[in-house]
Amino acid sequence: MSRAKRPYTPKAKGCYECSQRRINCDRRQPHCDKCVSKGIECSGMGGQRQRFRTWVSPKEKEQAKPRHTNRLLYRRPHFIAAPGAGNCQRRIQDTKENRGSSPDHDACGSPFPGSKWDYLYHSTSAKFEYNLGVFLISSYIGYTLDHVAPWKRFLLNHFSTHIAPQMVLVDDCTNGWRHLILPLACSDELVMSSVLTVAAFHSSKRAGGGRIADPINLYSQTISELQKRRNLCNGDLDAKCRVIVTIVVLLLSTIVSGSSDFVILFRMLQSALDVVGGEELLAVSDNIIAGFSAKQIRKMRVYVSPFISQDAGVCAIASQAQQCWDEQEYLLQSYPDYAYTLPLTSSLRELAFRIYLQQTCGVTDIDPTLPDLVSRFRLMLESVPQDVELEHVLVWPVFIAASASFIEEHNIYFTQFLERQFSRSGFANVIKAIESLRRIWERNKQEDWTTLLSEQGVFVM
Repeated sequence: MSRAKRPYTPKAKGCYECSQRRINCDRRQPHCDKCVSKGIECSGMGGQRQRFRTWVSPKEKEQAKPRHTNRLLYRRPHFIAAPGAGNCQRRIQDTKENRGSSPDHDACGSPFPGSKWDYLYHSTSAKFEYNLGVFLISSYIGYTLDHVAPWKRFLLNHFSTHIAPQMVLVDDCTNGWRHLILPLACSDELVMSSVLTVAAFHSSKRAGGGRIADPINLYSQTISELQKRRNLCNGDLDAKCRVIVTIVVLLLSTIVSGSSDFVILFRMLQSALDVVGGEELLAVSDNIIAGFSAKQIRKMRVYVSPFISQDAGVCAIASQAQQCWDEQEYLLQSYPDYAYTLPLTSSLRELAFRIYLQQTCGVTDIDPTLPDLVSRFRLMLESVPQDVELEHVLVWPVFIAASASFIEEHNIYFTQFLERQFSRSGFANVIKAIESLRRIWERNKQEDWTTLLSEQGVFVM
Protein backbone atom coordinates (compact mmCIF):
# COMPACT_ATOMS: atom_id res chain seq x y z
CA MET A 1 0.00 0.00 0.00
CA SER A 2 1.55 3.26 -1.14
CA ARG A 3 1.93 6.08 1.34
CA ALA A 4 -0.39 9.01 0.77
CA LYS A 5 1.31 12.17 -0.39
CA ARG A 6 1.21 15.15 1.94
CA PRO A 7 -0.56 18.20 0.54
CA TYR A 8 1.91 20.79 -0.64
CA THR A 9 2.06 23.89 1.54
CA PRO A 10 4.12 26.76 0.09
CA LYS A 11 6.56 28.23 2.57
CA ALA A 12 7.03 32.00 2.34
CA LYS A 13 10.43 32.85 3.77
CA GLY A 14 9.87 36.58 3.52
CA CYS A 15 8.03 39.28 1.66
CA TYR A 16 7.81 39.19 -2.10
CA GLU A 17 9.99 42.29 -2.55
CA CYS A 18 12.90 40.83 -0.56
CA SER A 19 12.64 37.51 -2.43
CA GLN A 20 12.86 39.36 -5.75
CA ARG A 21 15.98 41.17 -4.55
CA ARG A 22 17.42 37.83 -3.28
CA ILE A 23 18.00 39.07 0.27
CA ASN A 24 16.92 37.72 3.64
CA CYS A 25 13.72 39.32 4.89
CA ASP A 26 13.38 40.18 8.58
CA ARG A 27 9.66 39.23 8.36
CA ARG A 28 8.51 42.32 10.25
CA GLN A 29 4.79 43.13 10.18
CA PRO A 30 3.11 44.92 8.52
CA HIS A 31 6.19 46.04 6.52
CA CYS A 32 9.73 44.70 6.81
CA ASP A 33 12.51 47.11 7.77
CA LYS A 34 14.63 46.30 4.70
CA CYS A 35 11.94 47.46 2.30
CA VAL A 36 11.16 50.53 4.40
CA SER A 37 14.84 51.55 4.55
CA LYS A 38 15.05 51.39 0.73
CA GLY A 39 11.82 53.30 0.22
CA ILE A 40 10.02 50.27 -1.26
CA GLU A 41 6.38 49.57 -0.52
CA CYS A 42 6.43 46.18 1.19
CA SER A 43 3.56 43.77 0.54
CA GLY A 44 4.19 42.03 3.89
CA MET A 45 3.99 38.37 4.71
CA GLY A 46 0.36 38.18 3.66
CA GLY A 47 0.88 39.92 0.35
CA GLN A 48 0.11 38.27 -2.96
CA ARG A 49 3.21 36.69 -4.51
CA GLN A 50 3.51 37.28 -8.24
CA ARG A 51 4.55 34.42 -10.49
CA PHE A 52 5.47 36.35 -13.59
CA ARG A 53 7.63 39.42 -14.08
CA THR A 54 5.64 42.66 -14.12
CA TRP A 55 8.39 45.15 -13.46
CA VAL A 56 9.67 47.59 -16.05
CA SER A 57 13.29 47.17 -17.03
CA PRO A 58 15.61 50.16 -17.54
CA LYS A 59 15.74 49.36 -21.25
CA GLU A 60 11.95 49.46 -21.53
CA LYS A 61 11.90 52.76 -19.65
CA GLU A 62 14.41 54.20 -22.11
CA GLN A 63 12.39 52.98 -25.09
CA ALA A 64 9.19 54.40 -23.59
CA LYS A 65 10.61 57.90 -23.23
CA PRO A 66 9.15 60.32 -25.76
CA ARG A 67 11.53 61.39 -28.50
CA HIS A 68 11.44 65.18 -28.58
CA THR A 69 13.77 68.14 -28.60
CA ASN A 70 13.03 69.28 -25.05
CA ARG A 71 16.45 69.15 -23.40
CA LEU A 72 15.09 70.30 -20.06
CA LEU A 73 13.41 66.98 -19.34
CA TYR A 74 15.42 64.08 -17.89
CA ARG A 75 18.30 66.39 -17.03
CA ARG A 76 21.16 64.71 -15.21
CA PRO A 77 21.65 65.56 -11.52
CA HIS A 78 24.84 67.53 -12.06
CA PHE A 79 22.69 70.33 -13.52
CA ILE A 80 21.13 70.99 -10.10
CA ALA A 81 23.84 73.31 -8.87
CA ALA A 82 21.78 76.18 -7.47
CA PRO A 83 18.46 76.66 -9.24
CA GLY A 84 16.46 79.08 -7.09
CA ALA A 85 12.76 79.61 -7.20
CA GLY A 86 13.19 81.90 -10.20
CA ASN A 87 15.20 79.31 -12.12
CA CYS A 88 12.63 76.71 -11.19
CA GLN A 89 9.88 78.99 -12.45
CA ARG A 90 11.63 79.63 -15.78
CA ARG A 91 12.33 75.93 -16.23
CA ILE A 92 8.63 75.13 -15.75
CA GLN A 93 7.60 77.80 -18.26
CA ASP A 94 10.17 76.65 -20.84
CA THR A 95 9.15 73.04 -20.37
CA LYS A 96 5.49 73.84 -20.95
CA GLU A 97 6.32 75.82 -24.11
CA ASN A 98 8.50 73.07 -25.60
CA ARG A 99 6.40 70.08 -24.65
CA GLY A 100 3.30 71.53 -26.30
CA SER A 101 4.54 70.52 -29.76
CA SER A 102 5.35 66.95 -28.76
CA PRO A 103 2.74 64.36 -29.77
CA ASP A 104 3.70 62.15 -26.80
CA HIS A 105 2.58 64.73 -24.23
CA ASP A 106 -0.90 65.72 -23.27
CA ALA A 107 -2.00 69.15 -22.08
CA CYS A 108 -0.69 68.39 -18.61
CA GLY A 109 2.79 67.61 -19.87
CA SER A 110 2.64 63.98 -18.83
CA PRO A 111 4.49 61.56 -21.15
CA PHE A 112 2.08 58.73 -20.26
CA PRO A 113 -1.23 59.23 -22.09
CA GLY A 114 -1.18 58.02 -25.66
CA SER A 115 2.17 56.27 -25.30
CA LYS A 116 3.52 52.94 -24.08
CA TRP A 117 3.63 54.34 -20.54
CA ASP A 118 -0.16 54.68 -20.55
CA TYR A 119 -0.48 50.89 -20.72
CA LEU A 120 2.29 50.28 -18.21
CA TYR A 121 0.87 52.74 -15.70
CA HIS A 122 -2.58 51.11 -15.67
CA SER A 123 -1.47 47.47 -15.85
CA THR A 124 1.40 47.48 -13.35
CA SER A 125 0.80 46.05 -9.89
CA ALA A 126 0.11 48.47 -7.03
CA LYS A 127 3.46 47.77 -5.38
CA PHE A 128 5.23 49.47 -8.28
CA GLU A 129 3.34 52.75 -7.81
CA TYR A 130 6.30 54.11 -5.88
CA ASN A 131 8.72 53.67 -8.80
CA LEU A 132 6.30 55.14 -11.31
CA GLY A 133 5.42 57.96 -8.93
CA VAL A 134 9.07 58.92 -8.60
CA PHE A 135 9.43 58.82 -12.39
CA LEU A 136 6.39 61.11 -12.71
CA ILE A 137 7.85 63.58 -10.23
CA SER A 138 11.11 63.52 -12.19
CA SER A 139 9.26 64.42 -15.39
CA TYR A 140 7.54 67.38 -13.71
CA ILE A 141 10.74 68.61 -12.09
CA GLY A 142 12.87 68.33 -15.20
CA TYR A 143 15.60 65.96 -14.02
CA THR A 144 16.01 62.60 -12.33
CA LEU A 145 15.96 62.11 -8.57
CA ASP A 146 19.07 59.93 -8.41
CA HIS A 147 20.70 62.45 -6.09
CA VAL A 148 17.82 62.21 -3.58
CA ALA A 149 17.97 59.59 -0.84
CA PRO A 150 15.50 56.68 -1.24
CA TRP A 151 13.55 57.57 1.91
CA LYS A 152 13.15 61.14 0.66
CA ARG A 153 11.93 59.89 -2.71
CA PHE A 154 9.41 57.73 -0.89
CA LEU A 155 8.08 60.71 1.09
CA LEU A 156 7.99 62.95 -1.99
CA ASN A 157 5.90 60.36 -3.76
CA HIS A 158 3.70 60.05 -0.67
CA PHE A 159 3.12 63.80 -0.65
CA SER A 160 2.27 63.76 -4.36
CA THR A 161 -0.09 60.79 -4.08
CA HIS A 162 -1.89 61.22 -0.75
CA ILE A 163 -1.61 64.88 0.31
CA ALA A 164 -1.58 67.10 -2.78
CA PRO A 165 -4.93 65.75 -4.10
CA GLN A 166 -6.64 66.64 -0.80
CA MET A 167 -5.67 70.31 -1.06
CA VAL A 168 -7.53 71.13 -4.29
CA LEU A 169 -11.03 70.73 -5.65
CA VAL A 170 -9.97 68.68 -8.68
CA ASP A 171 -6.58 67.00 -8.85
CA ASP A 172 -5.26 67.81 -12.33
CA CYS A 173 -2.27 69.46 -14.00
CA THR A 174 -3.04 72.75 -12.26
CA ASN A 175 -2.42 71.31 -8.78
CA GLY A 176 0.37 73.59 -7.58
CA TRP A 177 0.98 71.48 -4.48
CA ARG A 178 2.48 68.90 -6.80
CA HIS A 179 3.67 70.77 -9.90
CA LEU A 180 5.09 73.83 -8.13
CA ILE A 181 5.95 72.80 -4.58
CA LEU A 182 7.75 69.55 -5.42
CA PRO A 183 10.07 71.07 -8.05
CA LEU A 184 10.86 73.89 -5.64
CA ALA A 185 11.54 71.36 -2.87
CA CYS A 186 14.09 69.58 -5.05
CA SER A 187 15.97 72.85 -5.53
CA ASP A 188 15.77 74.23 -1.99
CA GLU A 189 16.56 72.27 1.17
CA LEU A 190 14.30 74.42 3.34
CA VAL A 191 11.21 73.70 1.23
CA MET A 192 12.28 70.06 0.93
CA SER A 193 12.44 69.75 4.72
CA SER A 194 8.91 71.15 5.11
CA VAL A 195 7.50 68.79 2.47
CA LEU A 196 9.20 65.80 4.08
CA THR A 197 7.76 66.88 7.44
CA VAL A 198 4.20 66.83 6.13
CA ALA A 199 4.67 63.49 4.36
CA ALA A 200 6.35 61.93 7.40
CA PHE A 201 3.49 62.95 9.69
CA HIS A 202 0.91 61.54 7.30
CA SER A 203 2.74 58.32 6.42
CA SER A 204 3.38 57.53 10.09
CA LYS A 205 -0.36 57.78 10.78
CA ARG A 206 -1.25 55.53 7.83
CA ALA A 207 1.43 52.96 8.67
CA GLY A 208 -0.05 52.40 12.12
CA GLY A 209 2.99 53.63 14.00
CA GLY A 210 5.70 52.66 11.52
CA ARG A 211 7.87 55.57 10.45
CA ILE A 212 9.95 56.21 7.37
CA ALA A 213 11.46 59.21 9.19
CA ASP A 214 10.84 60.96 12.50
CA PRO A 215 8.39 63.80 11.72
CA ILE A 216 9.14 65.58 14.99
CA ASN A 217 12.85 65.83 14.14
CA LEU A 218 12.06 66.99 10.62
CA TYR A 219 9.69 69.63 12.00
CA SER A 220 12.35 70.88 14.44
CA GLN A 221 14.98 71.02 11.70
CA THR A 222 12.67 73.04 9.46
CA ILE A 223 11.94 75.54 12.23
CA SER A 224 15.69 75.88 12.90
CA GLU A 225 16.39 76.55 9.22
CA LEU A 226 13.60 79.13 9.17
CA GLN A 227 15.25 80.93 12.05
CA LYS A 228 18.46 81.16 10.03
CA ARG A 229 16.58 82.83 7.16
CA ARG A 230 14.46 85.17 9.26
CA ASN A 231 16.22 88.26 7.92
CA LEU A 232 14.10 88.78 4.80
CA CYS A 233 14.92 92.43 4.30
CA ASN A 234 18.16 91.67 2.44
CA GLY A 235 16.86 88.86 0.24
CA ASP A 236 15.35 89.00 -3.22
CA LEU A 237 11.76 88.01 -4.01
CA ASP A 238 12.72 84.42 -4.77
CA ALA A 239 14.34 83.98 -1.36
CA LYS A 240 11.35 85.55 0.38
CA CYS A 241 8.95 83.30 -1.53
CA ARG A 242 10.85 80.19 -0.45
CA VAL A 243 10.51 81.20 3.21
CA ILE A 244 6.80 81.96 2.82
CA VAL A 245 6.15 78.70 0.97
CA THR A 246 7.92 76.79 3.73
CA ILE A 247 5.64 78.30 6.39
CA VAL A 248 2.56 77.57 4.26
CA VAL A 249 3.64 73.92 3.92
CA LEU A 250 4.28 73.72 7.66
CA LEU A 251 0.73 74.97 8.21
CA LEU A 252 -0.33 71.98 6.15
CA SER A 253 1.58 69.76 8.60
CA THR A 254 -0.65 71.01 11.43
CA ILE A 255 -3.67 69.92 9.40
CA VAL A 256 -2.22 66.49 8.73
CA SER A 257 -1.05 65.91 12.31
CA GLY A 258 -3.79 67.81 14.16
CA SER A 259 -1.21 69.95 15.94
CA SER A 260 -2.08 73.20 17.72
CA ASP A 261 1.05 74.95 16.40
CA PHE A 262 -1.00 76.56 13.62
CA VAL A 263 -1.46 79.72 15.73
CA ILE A 264 2.31 80.25 16.06
CA LEU A 265 2.95 79.40 12.42
CA PHE A 266 0.24 81.76 11.20
CA ARG A 267 1.72 84.61 13.22
CA MET A 268 5.12 83.74 11.76
CA LEU A 269 3.58 83.83 8.29
CA GLN A 270 2.01 87.22 8.96
CA SER A 271 5.38 88.61 10.08
CA ALA A 272 6.99 87.35 6.87
CA LEU A 273 4.20 88.90 4.80
CA ASP A 274 4.67 92.26 6.54
CA VAL A 275 8.33 92.24 5.50
CA VAL A 276 7.49 91.32 1.90
CA GLY A 277 4.74 93.93 1.64
CA GLY A 278 1.60 91.86 2.15
CA GLU A 279 -0.08 89.05 0.23
CA GLU A 280 -1.45 91.61 -2.25
CA LEU A 281 2.11 92.19 -3.49
CA LEU A 282 2.57 88.45 -3.93
CA ALA A 283 -0.70 88.16 -5.83
CA VAL A 284 0.24 90.76 -8.43
CA SER A 285 3.79 89.46 -8.83
CA ASP A 286 4.88 87.73 -12.03
CA ASN A 287 6.50 85.01 -9.90
CA ILE A 288 4.46 81.79 -10.20
CA ILE A 289 5.42 80.63 -6.72
CA ALA A 290 4.40 84.00 -5.26
CA GLY A 291 0.99 83.85 -6.95
CA PHE A 292 0.41 80.30 -5.74
CA SER A 293 1.42 81.28 -2.19
CA ALA A 294 -0.94 84.28 -2.18
CA LYS A 295 -3.87 82.09 -3.21
CA GLN A 296 -3.17 79.50 -0.52
CA ILE A 297 -2.65 82.16 2.16
CA ARG A 298 -5.97 83.81 1.28
CA LYS A 299 -7.79 80.50 1.59
CA MET A 300 -6.02 79.46 4.81
CA ARG A 301 -6.65 82.86 6.38
CA VAL A 302 -10.42 82.47 6.01
CA TYR A 303 -10.39 78.93 7.40
CA VAL A 304 -7.90 79.40 10.25
CA SER A 305 -9.07 82.77 11.60
CA PRO A 306 -12.15 81.46 13.48
CA PHE A 307 -9.83 79.09 15.37
CA ILE A 308 -7.58 81.98 16.45
CA SER A 309 -10.22 84.38 17.78
CA GLN A 310 -13.79 85.44 17.10
CA ASP A 311 -12.73 88.92 15.97
CA ALA A 312 -10.20 87.46 13.51
CA GLY A 313 -12.83 85.06 12.17
CA VAL A 314 -15.42 87.78 11.59
CA CYS A 315 -12.87 90.05 9.90
CA ALA A 316 -11.51 87.34 7.57
CA ILE A 317 -14.87 85.88 6.58
CA ALA A 318 -16.60 89.22 6.10
CA SER A 319 -13.80 90.65 3.96
CA GLN A 320 -12.77 87.62 1.88
CA ALA A 321 -15.78 85.29 1.82
CA GLN A 322 -16.93 86.66 -1.54
CA GLN A 323 -13.59 86.03 -3.21
CA CYS A 324 -13.43 82.89 -5.32
CA TRP A 325 -10.01 81.31 -4.84
CA ASP A 326 -10.86 77.89 -6.29
CA GLU A 327 -11.06 79.06 -9.92
CA GLN A 328 -14.59 77.75 -10.31
CA GLU A 329 -15.09 79.16 -13.80
CA TYR A 330 -12.00 77.37 -15.11
CA LEU A 331 -13.08 74.08 -13.53
CA LEU A 332 -16.60 74.35 -14.94
CA GLN A 333 -15.17 74.83 -18.43
CA SER A 334 -12.66 72.00 -18.05
CA TYR A 335 -14.93 69.58 -16.19
CA PRO A 336 -18.56 69.91 -17.34
CA ASP A 337 -19.43 66.75 -15.38
CA TYR A 338 -19.10 68.85 -12.20
CA ALA A 339 -21.70 71.37 -13.36
CA TYR A 340 -23.98 70.23 -10.52
CA THR A 341 -21.64 69.40 -7.63
CA LEU A 342 -19.18 72.29 -8.05
CA PRO A 343 -21.72 75.13 -7.57
CA LEU A 344 -23.28 73.07 -4.76
CA THR A 345 -20.02 72.94 -2.81
CA SER A 346 -19.66 76.71 -3.22
CA SER A 347 -23.21 77.23 -1.94
CA LEU A 348 -22.49 75.05 1.10
CA ARG A 349 -19.37 77.04 1.88
CA GLU A 350 -21.24 80.35 1.57
CA LEU A 351 -24.02 79.01 3.80
CA ALA A 352 -21.41 78.06 6.42
CA PHE A 353 -20.05 81.62 6.25
CA ARG A 354 -23.56 82.93 6.81
CA ILE A 355 -24.12 80.61 9.79
CA TYR A 356 -20.90 81.82 11.43
CA LEU A 357 -21.51 85.53 10.82
CA GLN A 358 -25.14 85.33 11.88
CA GLN A 359 -24.14 83.71 15.18
CA THR A 360 -21.54 86.39 15.92
CA CYS A 361 -24.12 89.13 15.32
CA GLY A 362 -26.50 87.75 17.94
CA VAL A 363 -24.28 86.70 20.84
CA THR A 364 -26.79 87.81 23.50
CA ASP A 365 -29.58 85.51 22.41
CA ILE A 366 -30.06 82.53 20.18
CA ASP A 367 -30.92 83.51 16.64
CA PRO A 368 -34.17 81.68 15.70
CA THR A 369 -33.08 81.40 12.09
CA LEU A 370 -29.92 79.42 12.87
CA PRO A 371 -31.66 76.04 13.26
CA ASP A 372 -33.34 76.65 9.92
CA LEU A 373 -29.97 77.39 8.32
CA VAL A 374 -28.44 74.23 9.78
CA SER A 375 -31.35 72.12 8.54
CA ARG A 376 -31.05 73.74 5.13
CA PHE A 377 -27.32 73.01 5.16
CA ARG A 378 -27.96 69.35 5.85
CA LEU A 379 -30.51 69.07 3.06
CA MET A 380 -28.03 70.57 0.62
CA LEU A 381 -25.25 68.31 1.90
CA GLU A 382 -27.43 65.23 1.43
CA SER A 383 -27.86 66.18 -2.23
CA VAL A 384 -24.08 65.88 -2.75
CA PRO A 385 -23.35 62.39 -4.13
CA GLN A 386 -21.55 60.34 -1.49
CA ASP A 387 -17.81 59.79 -2.07
CA VAL A 388 -17.79 62.27 -4.93
CA GLU A 389 -14.36 63.70 -5.69
CA LEU A 390 -15.29 67.18 -4.41
CA GLU A 391 -16.60 65.98 -1.05
CA HIS A 392 -13.31 66.46 0.81
CA VAL A 393 -13.45 70.27 0.49
CA LEU A 394 -16.57 70.39 2.67
CA VAL A 395 -14.85 69.49 5.96
CA TRP A 396 -14.70 73.12 7.17
CA PRO A 397 -18.29 74.04 6.18
CA VAL A 398 -19.60 70.86 7.80
CA PHE A 399 -17.68 71.59 11.00
CA ILE A 400 -19.14 75.11 11.19
CA ALA A 401 -22.71 73.92 10.56
CA ALA A 402 -22.29 71.09 13.08
CA SER A 403 -21.04 73.53 15.72
CA ALA A 404 -24.30 75.46 15.43
CA SER A 405 -26.44 72.33 15.62
CA PHE A 406 -28.48 71.24 18.66
CA ILE A 407 -30.44 68.43 17.00
CA GLU A 408 -29.09 64.96 17.78
CA GLU A 409 -30.02 63.61 14.35
CA HIS A 410 -28.02 66.38 12.67
CA ASN A 411 -25.06 65.75 14.97
CA ILE A 412 -24.94 62.05 14.10
CA TYR A 413 -25.14 62.82 10.38
CA PHE A 414 -22.35 65.41 10.51
CA THR A 415 -20.17 63.08 12.58
CA GLN A 416 -20.58 60.27 10.07
CA PHE A 417 -19.66 62.64 7.25
CA LEU A 418 -16.44 63.70 9.00
CA GLU A 419 -15.54 60.10 9.84
CA ARG A 420 -15.91 59.23 6.18
CA GLN A 421 -13.56 62.07 5.25
CA PHE A 422 -10.98 60.88 7.78
CA SER A 423 -11.03 57.38 6.32
CA ARG A 424 -10.45 58.96 2.93
CA SER A 425 -7.68 61.45 3.75
CA GLY A 426 -6.15 60.21 7.00
CA PHE A 427 -5.75 63.79 8.23
CA ALA A 428 -5.65 63.78 12.04
CA ASN A 429 -7.31 67.18 12.30
CA VAL A 430 -10.62 65.59 11.23
CA ILE A 431 -10.62 63.25 14.23
CA LYS A 432 -9.75 66.14 16.53
CA ALA A 433 -12.55 68.15 14.91
CA ILE A 434 -15.04 65.42 15.88
CA GLU A 435 -13.74 65.48 19.45
CA SER A 436 -14.09 69.27 19.48
CA LEU A 437 -17.68 69.05 18.26
CA ARG A 438 -18.61 66.76 21.13
CA ARG A 439 -17.27 69.33 23.59
CA ILE A 440 -19.09 72.16 21.80
CA TRP A 441 -22.38 70.23 21.85
CA GLU A 442 -22.16 70.01 25.64
CA ARG A 443 -22.29 73.80 26.00
CA ASN A 444 -25.17 75.83 27.37
CA LYS A 445 -27.60 76.78 24.63
CA GLN A 446 -27.19 80.43 25.53
CA GLU A 447 -23.41 80.24 25.04
CA ASP A 448 -21.89 81.51 21.80
CA TRP A 449 -20.14 78.57 20.14
CA THR A 450 -17.97 80.83 17.94
CA THR A 451 -16.04 81.88 21.05
CA LEU A 452 -15.27 78.23 21.82
CA LEU A 453 -13.50 77.51 18.52
CA SER A 454 -10.29 79.22 19.61
CA GLU A 455 -10.14 76.90 22.66
CA GLN A 456 -10.14 73.67 20.64
CA GLY A 457 -6.52 73.79 19.48
CA VAL A 458 -7.25 72.33 16.04
CA PHE A 459 -7.09 73.77 12.52
CA VAL A 460 -10.01 72.40 10.51
CA MET A 461 -9.74 72.80 6.76
